[in-house]
Amino acid sequence: MLSFTICLLFLIFPSVESNTKIVVVWGVPVEQSAVKVNDWNKCITQCLNDVKCVLIQKTGTSCNLFHLGSVKTVRKTGKESGQKVGFKRTIDNCPNSIDPPLFGKSSVSQTFVYNGDNYKYNITKIGTTGWSFGFSNTIQCPDDSFLSVRNKNQVCISVQLFPGPNFCKMQADGIKLCQSIGAIGLTGPYTYPEGNIIANHAANKLKETTSVKYKYQNFWIDGDRTGKTTVKVSDPTLNGVEGYDWQTSLTKVNGAYSCVYLGTSRDFFGKTYAYECSADKAGGFCMRGAICRTKPVTYY
Repeated sequence: MLSFTICLLFLIFPSVESNTKIVVVWGVPVEQSAVKVNDWNKCITQCLNDVKCVLIQKTGTSCNLFHLGSVKTVRKTGKESGQKVGFKRTIDNCPNSIDPPLFGKSSVSQTFVYNGDNYKYNITKIGTTGWSFGFSNTIQCPDDSFLSVRNKNQVCISVQLFPGPNFCKMQADGIKLCQSIGAIGLTGPYTYPEGNIIANHAANKLKETTSVKYKYQNFWIDGDRTGKTTVKVSDPTLNGVEGYDWQTSLTKVNGAYSCVYLGTSRDFFGKTYAYECSADKAGGFCMRGAICRTKPVTYY
């Protein structure tokens, strides 16, 4: 009976998914960057069905709908203000507490999946004055990847080695290697410094298989040479090949060499070079693996 009474005090609107609910309390968002919805009841339904929606605000007979990142703070008000907001919460039942929307907790974490990506944010109580949304839009990379920032993009980069017994393989195998781990595809250096960082990670990775002995061990990267001095890349987070530090000018490289690798040894360290797509090993050279762009685990 107590649980039912509390629900009446602050109102909970459940979704078809029983653990997703809108908890309505007295309050007003400090920010006003929202999607306008003409009807309050439709707004509730729309928020429950929109994974990116985190908050709604009642404005007369209409409503403002806030997506993650568009609202940071909600100021607590009283009944006399007539100002209502609805927090989207993942809760199984109406809690036995009179402290909505966090129900006695100082902070709660919420998660959702959008376009295959996981998002995580926090709702935190600000004393007695309101609540804040914590979301920095920072990515968490898989364990085998490292984070790199490319202008406005954050990416996860993974150095992958070809498994034995054939440790040196052609570029097509590099693409398959990235696909085998669920990566987005091949990537390359966004800047010269990033090229050195990738090469350093690759050099450390090579230490895991010290039995493979080659003077130069290289990694396939994104790049399709379409002309004497033109190279196309498939990774949209790259600025073309502006970050490719060519070991030898493309004007001096055989026009038949249409794929690109990143070196990790000696004078080839951090350098890019156009080469035969079908090459696997030659002399002291070994195409040892691939540089892949992987999917983030979580945005938080």
